[in-house]
Amino acid sequence: MKQNPHARLFIGTGVYDALTTVGAADHLLRHFGLPRERTESHWYRAGHMMYSDPDVAARLNGDLRAFLTR
Repeated sequence: MKQNPHARLFIGTGVYDALTTVGAADHLLRHFGLPRERTESHWYRAGHMMYSDPDVAARLNGDLRAFLTR
């Protein structure tokens, strides 16, 4: 992101994810010094495969579409 001023980052995390540490991505974002205005982090009430729950998949899809169209 420091080399490419147009790069952006979307992070989606399942709060019931037993594989990935919940909050680890947010912790790394705070400590990497990435431009916060170009990062977006979302938490979903789901596990590791957030898209397997239809309601969460719809929300994730909407969030991704909004991110990509900005």
